[in-house]
Amino acid sequence: KEVTSTEGIDIHSWTEVMPSDNKKQLTLNAFDFSGQSVLVSHHFLVTGRSLLVLVFKPLDNYPARIDFWLRTILSTPRQAERVPVLFVATHSDDRNCTTTLMSTVSEKIREICTSLRMPKRDVFFVSCRHEKGFEQLKQHLLDLVLAQPYMGEELPQGLFLLEDQVSVVHKVLSPPVMGTAGWHKMAEKCGILETQFGVMTELLHEMGVIIHYAIEPGTTSEDDLVILDPLWLVRATSAVISI
Repeated sequence: KEVTSTEGIDIHSWTEVMPSDNKKQLTLNAFDFSGQSVLVSHHFLVTGRSLLVLVFKPLDNYPARIDFWLRTILSTPRQAERVPVLFVATHSDDRNCTTTLMSTVSEKIREICTSLRMPKRDVFFVSCRHEKGFEQLKQHLLDLVLAQPYMGEELPQGLFLLEDQVSVVHKVLSPPVMGTAGWHKMAEKCGILETQFGVMTELLHEMGVIIHYAIEPGTTSEDDLVILDPLWLVRATSAVISI
């Protein structure tokens, strides 16, 4: 059935049992902001711990759109060059989506990636109407996530305590923005040492818990602002800039 394009942003969580240990779970948060023609909010969400999925209809003028989106992603500050990008082509059940077309689309995507000096990726063809192609896509997504260098790393307990505090404070603080002094005080209460402030702040930014842009990665300064609710900023900007 026809579905209205997303306006602003939608968020969905996806939880899977870890294949190496069925007692552990892996939770992925999917941010859908595909409905914005002029898009600025992605800059707040693309970090070195993101995985981007570009979904397109291969029967439309997709090369120009793919090229635009990839260039937009690459313009994101600091970490975009490290973010894996996955390509998903819809409407594979359409009679015009032939094997020849699929081959042409895959080759064109590889050409675009080469021109932008990005790693070449396969294109996954799916059909929502017939629910085809999704198991293969799902498995590839999980494999790609588990292959990331940060998976399995041990993080200090104080980081998770601070994450919990952020989830509480941002609901009562309006707007959900905090200066460096208040942020450091909250971090200290969670057992984070002064020498760890910069690194822990950058980790929470990369995890999508907060938004904080440092002049130098892994540092904080007295004039910095920490946004405790990334979606507040995303929704604010998408409400102002929307076509």
